[in-house]
Formats: sequence, structure tokens, C-alpha cells
Amino acid sequence: MKRIYFYALFFTLASTSVCAAVEKDITLHLCESCSYSEAKYYANQESPHMRCESSNPNQEMTFGNEACYADEKKVIIADTKSDNHFVFLIGYHNQGLPAFNLENYIHNASPTSNDLSVINKVKITDKNFSTFIEEAKAQIKQQPVRSSSGNMNSFMSINEANSETCPSYIKSAVNAAYGGRTASDLQTKLNEKAHNDFNNPESFFLTDEMDSLGFSLFAAGFSYQGSWKKVSRKFNSTVDLSNNSDVPASTDYKVVFNIKWIKEFRGLDVELNPLFTKFEGYTLSQLSKPGVKSISTCLEEALDQHLSYSPKTPIDGGGSTPIFGGGSGGWENQYCEKHYYDTQGEKIASVKAPC
Repeated sequence: MKRIYFYALFFTLASTSVCAAVEKDITLHLCESCSYSEAKYYANQESPHMRCESSNPNQEMTFGNEACYADEKKVIIADTKSDNHFVFLIGYHNQGLPAFNLENYIHNASPTSNDLSVINKVKITDKNFSTFIEEAKAQIKQQPVRSSSGNMNSFMSINEANSETCPSYIKSAVNAAYGGRTASDLQTKLNEKAHNDFNNPESFFLTDEMDSLGFSLFAAGFSYQGSWKKVSRKFNSTVDLSNNSDVPASTDYKVVFNIKWIKEFRGLDVELNPLFTKFEGYTLSQLSKPGVKSISTCLEEALDQHLSYSPKTPIDGGGSTPIFGGGSGGWENQYCEKHYYDTQGEKIASVKAPC
């Protein structure tokens, strides 16, 4: 009887420390000359997907009967310049207990033949895509993608009283960012180049997707997704605003588009980069964060032509509403808060501008 109990206990303990399977979603990061400790650090930032249910199928799940499980998650840190890759399996001990009782672990592992094949395809795509983008940038620099504003001449600001003439590059930058035509022209040129250079781009770009943020590839029933570590990729294009005669040598305006390979469409997609695109020194990412940023009436007018916006509300919130042009208490001495929205109704900027 004791021997039977011992075997039963051994089987129970063993089953709580071994995961049933590996997740179908595998994290793959490309790192330049990562050491083992660095690779393990990046791997520890990942965690398996945990699923919890009631230990009694006839009862709703509560804190007392919670039973949680998770398959092992594979994380690969592949070297960009060599075959020195690190593979880790991350999971939980004590499967079937409440979430707070599960103990995480990380084990070293060896890459499978499928893993090595995927790593090779990602590295080939990285090399080919990097070369393609650099060549495309050189060609686009020779034939810049112009802003879609059409008329580059100066335009009048909202402040009619001052009759201020706004610099044309402000309108050009906003038109390039939100007018649609500049992005479309750039996308057309990139895809024409890709098909002219390669005929079949998917024979040279072997991943399902790739851009500055990362890449993805589905192979042998597993989905590999990841990003770049200790190395950056700038698969983007900057709009040339120098066709405006009034643009200063150093300007706080910049329009940058991300370039993304999408195998499903056999082509390249282009979208505005919120981290590098900036108006009056503010990146689009900064403009979307909480807090009101002061902008000029020139930028305000340019934004008004392309984006939806809320009615202005006085920031000081004084007693009576100022009367337009009413001397020292008039609109010209008041500042208002104003919000801008994209086509989906999401707020993308909160600004402070003259009322």
C-alpha cells in the first residue's frame, strides 16, 4: 500500500512541473551581439498566456475554486550577425492551482529546424528590405514626394486683425501628413520600384510582415512575432519640405512615413509615423498625450482644414464669455482649449490656441 502511495505521489509531483504543450505563438527578437544574460533578460519580459477556470465544472469560478493553466512559451533571441541564438521556454509550476500559487520558471532550450529556418528568413528579409529602403530613399530624394497642398503660396491666418501671412511650409507639412495624396504617391513609387526590382517581391521579402517596429512569419503551424533589440531599423521616408522658399534651415516641422512590407497584399504600405513627425517641435505622439500644448494660429488653421475638432473652450474659465474683438477683454487676449480627432473619432491632439 505504501509503495502504491509513493508512485501516486511521484506522478502527481511530476505532472505539476511539466507543461502539456508549447504555445503556438512564439516570440522571436533579433538582437545584435546579445550576451546570454541580455538574452535571458529580454526573455523574462515575456510571459505565457494564462487561462483560468473553475475546478468544479458545476460551479462558477471563484477565488476558492480557481484552477489556472498555461502552456510553455518559447522565446528566441537571435543574433543578427551570427548563429549564436538563445532559446528559452517559460512556464509555470503548480498547474491547476489558483493564479497566485503558480510559480514561473525559465529553461534553456535548443532551436528546432523550423526555428532556424524562420530566423534565416527574417535575417534575409532584413538585409534585402534594408537595402531596398536605402535605394528608395536615394531615388525619392532625387525626385521628392511633394506635399499635396497644390498651391504652396502663403495663406492668411485665422487672426484677420493682424493680417499675418503664415509660412507656406506649415500648410505643406500638414497637407503632407493628413492630405492623403503624399502618402499615396510615396506608396505607389515604392511598390513600382519593388516590382521593377524583384518582379516577385515575396521571393526577396520572406516574412509575412516587416517594418521598423518588428516582423511576423507563420511557419509549420507556429506564429513567430518579434522586434529588434539593441539595434534599430528605420524603414521610413521623410517628406522633402524644402520646395517651400520660406522654410528655415532648421525647422520644427517634419513629416515621416513608416514603410511596411505586407506579404498578403504582395506590396508595401505607408502610414504616418507619430514618433518622428512633428509640428512646431511637438511630435504627434506628444500631441496625443494628456496636457494642452500651445500652437500658433497658422498651425491651427492648417489642422482645421484636415481634421475634425471640438468647439473652443476658454482655459481660464472666467465669468462672462469674451466678446469678439472687445478690447483688452476680447478674444485676442484669451486662450482656449481645442481637441482634434481622426477619421475614427479618436482624439489625436489637445492644443491651446487664441480664442
